[in-house]
Amino acid sequence: MGLLNDLFPKTLDQVPRRVNKDFEAEIRKAAIQLAYQPEDMFCLKITQLREIFEVRWSVFLLGPAGCAKTAIWKTLLRSQNNYGEKTVFKPINPKAVTRNELYGSLHPTSREWREG
Repeated sequence: MGLLNDLFPKTLDQVPRRVNKDFEAEIRKAAIQLAYQPEDMFCLKITQLREIFEVRWSVFLLGPAGCAKTAIWKTLLRSQNNYGEKTVFKPINPKAVTRNELYGSLHPTSREWREG
């Protein structure tokens, strides 16, 4: 959003954020079920993570200790499952596997694709 605001000043003020009220209510319910406080900024971060997953298939959550990284993905997982969207979480340590094992690779001579 910072880049968009740099290129087109005041655009963010004129274009409202897309809101799915049913899913936002589900986020608040899931947060309460997990004993988190469903504050507006917390719910916004969960919605933003969900929007990123709509266009990306792999995401890294980065930040200092205690900034709610785990709480955000756990609440998103619970809210999507409660909403009827089957969601599965599988943690992968990227240091434990090679890049080809993680993402897949193309064999140089046979041009055969190997799934990651």
